[in-house]
Amino acid sequence: MKTTIRMSSYAHGLLMQFLCSNPRMLQLAGIINEHINLEVTEGPPQPAVEEPELGEAEADDFSNPMGLEDADVAFTNQQPVHLGLLKGNVEDQAFDKEAASQAPPPLPPQEQGSDAENDVDEEEGDGEKKKKKKLDPETERKLAAAEEKKRIQETRERIDPQPWVPQWLDTQLEQAWLTDIANRAPVGPASLPSCCLFTFVNARQSLNCATFSSDVTKLVVGSDGTQGASDMQVDQEGAIAPGGTWGSGQQGTGHVHIDPDEDDEDERPAGVTYLYGHTAPVYAVDISHDSRLLLSGSGDGNVRLWSSEMGVGLAAFRGHMLPVWDVATGPLGYHFASASADRTARVWATDHVRTLRIFAGHQADVDVVRWHPNCHYVATASSDRSVRLWDVGTGGCVRFLLGLRAAPTCMEISPDGRQVAAGGEDGNICIWDLGTSKRVAHLAGHTGPVWSLAYSKGDGALLASGGADETVQLWSASSAAGSNPSIASTTTSASAPGAPAPQAADGQAGFVAPQGAADGALAAGGGSTAIPAAAPRVVAQQAPLSKHRTKSSSVTRLQFSNRNLLLAAGSFRKGGK
Repeated sequence: MKTTIRMSSYAHGLLMQFLCSNPRMLQLAGIINEHINLEVTEGPPQPAVEEPELGEAEADDFSNPMGLEDADVAFTNQQPVHLGLLKGNVEDQAFDKEAASQAPPPLPPQEQGSDAENDVDEEEGDGEKKKKKKLDPETERKLAAAEEKKRIQETRERIDPQPWVPQWLDTQLEQAWLTDIANRAPVGPASLPSCCLFTFVNARQSLNCATFSSDVTKLVVGSDGTQGASDMQVDQEGAIAPGGTWGSGQQGTGHVHIDPDEDDEDERPAGVTYLYGHTAPVYAVDISHDSRLLLSGSGDGNVRLWSSEMGVGLAAFRGHMLPVWDVATGPLGYHFASASADRTARVWATDHVRTLRIFAGHQADVDVVRWHPNCHYVATASSDRSVRLWDVGTGGCVRFLLGLRAAPTCMEISPDGRQVAAGGEDGNICIWDLGTSKRVAHLAGHTGPVWSLAYSKGDGALLASGGADETVQLWSASSAAGSNPSIASTTTSASAPGAPAPQAADGQAGFVAPQGAADGALAAGGGSTAIPAAAPRVVAQQAPLSKHRTKSSSVTRLQFSNRNLLLAAGSFRKGGK
């Protein structure tokens, strides 16, 4: 396909004169004839029109490292998306139960007679006077709260699940989640969460990934291997005490040991299971919503499915041609997604070994993959410095998000499914609104790569970030990416009320963050190349609410439990940074 270049007749004449002035220019003329369509216009040359200068925020959003047409990006971002949660989800069930418990008791029948303390209301068309009994302040507060919650729920978008979406949780698991939600600690800028860091000592930089089960009874870790055998560790209930540290190291066989001198299976610590099968380092692990299945992605290009109860491999999924950088289980199980260096992301099912969907379009490695809470979309972040949202049903890209200045290292979608946050190698965090495709926040606080992000459960008011600079930082997600950009631009104080300084753990590493909510949480195609005009807007620039420094431990994983306890995992580095 030829590229069209428009020029005046005067400029065209000068070009032809230059090409015919020397026989050696004939080859250049042939190249121009083959690839360029010269469109000559009549009249004098037109003066060049300077493009309006864009601000830093707009320039970031319209920077296109892949060289795609801006018209294609705009068309993609105009695709309709349904970001609401599924009808009947567990959060809504807990919301309804709480609203019903806060509803005031029914009023007794109206009594006849006069009462000086009653308000009398006249109804039109009815000559009788009805008396309304006054409510006590506590009942009025509960009534107002119930009405407000009802109003909020009515404005929420809820969608019907597609036929391929799995059914809701089983009764026993659903009841456990409802109990966790009922005991959930409310966290926000004014009430920061507790944090528990699990430190791996003697890991020798072999810790690549980690994740926690939703019931906080298992910790899964993936590591490097030096002789072809890489493994994960599964910590069963009771093996790790809350607030403590867990040591691990690496031997020449490629698997991680608590004691480098213990190589006998009989001498391994109780509660730790080693899973073997990959022939290259394990770069990603994830655990299903019911904690029964484990997933691992490796440099051998395979994704493996394991049983956490039996401690054995169940299946190997082969399809990627290069290393698998990330895996993510679906919010309701059955489906899972993988991201690879072959520039694709794939969707699989646990009962099929063949790929169900292939998401192709990124121009570099797909580094991170995450599921949308409603199971209908999958988000991917790539080294081409873009984030894309894919429709699982059709396989098409419905959102194309720009603004990253470095390769992404982590990504997370907010609990309400409206925002996506991505951290990069440069220590910056970007937050986009998935509905408008606009970058609404830019968080700069880390001095090294950001390895993990986590939204608080419930309303997602807090965003936690951790990385190679050995810090965990808390951000106000509600103010940073609120619906009003002008509010989002306000700078938040670095020290929130009630946020004490971090306390170092015992002689190894770790910290215990503020205790505000600790006890309850722990116990319980072709187009125009012109840049489209961008409407003026504000991208939030704010300081973290709180910053906690570990004791020489990089933060590999952050995750909020169902009760809003912030969990972290990382490896101890001798000598620190």
